[in-house]
Amino acid sequence: MRFILPFACAAALVAVAACNRSGEEAAPPGNQQADEANTSVNDARPAEIAALMHERHEHYKAMGKAMKGMGDQLKSDAPSIEEIRRDAALIAHYAPQIPGWFPHGSGPETGRETRAKAEIWTDADTFHQRAETFAAEAARFLPRAEIVELHGEGKKDAPSGTARATAEALGGVPVHSVRLPGLVAHQEVLFGGDGQLLTIRHDAFTREAYVPGVLLALERLDVLPPGLTIGLDAVLD
Repeated sequence: MRFILPFACAAALVAVAACNRSGEEAAPPGNQQADEANTSVNDARPAEIAALMHERHEHYKAMGKAMKGMGDQLKSDAPSIEEIRRDAALIAHYAPQIPGWFPHGSGPETGRETRAKAEIWTDADTFHQRAETFAAEAARFLPRAEIVELHGEGKKDAPSGTARATAEALGGVPVHSVRLPGLVAHQEVLFGGDGQLLTIRHDAFTREAYVPGVLLALERLDVLPPGLTIGLDAVLD
């Protein structure tokens, strides 16, 4: 469990900076991106500002749920690596965006309820430093993986449904699609690390390879729930 502690500490720093009930003040000068964001928000209509604040709240809510999910998995007797990766990927996706969620004009001065601390604006350098640390820690726990899927030139969708599902299970890793004559259905997942590479590959050279799965699904129709079922995991023992 020690590997998660730096990540949790960085998360706590940003969460404390952004979620305590307090007032907000104007951002200090000198930050070009912040100045541009401030201008944008100051020119926005109240409805747009309200939408921005709501979106910020929802993002923090999603990250909080992901952090709790990771903690619950680490306390479990049988933690799910897939769920931990998914939660880590969500946090890593949002983490670099945090500084842009707090432009001037989106705080208590709007008259709307907010829990953003005034230090976000009065001590912007510290806030941005903590946000950057959080993003760096979050990125450490993303799986370094990419997917290559190859199919015949007649397949119209790219990436394939199987590749999309695999990428989602790995936290949204990149997918590369190849469409060439002579191919049937092939997929490989590459996990990279310093000085090493793990490759998991499946090749289907004829469509007959799918027949056993189709027959199994037909045999289990009576035990499947109503509606659409995706994947053979629902019928495998």
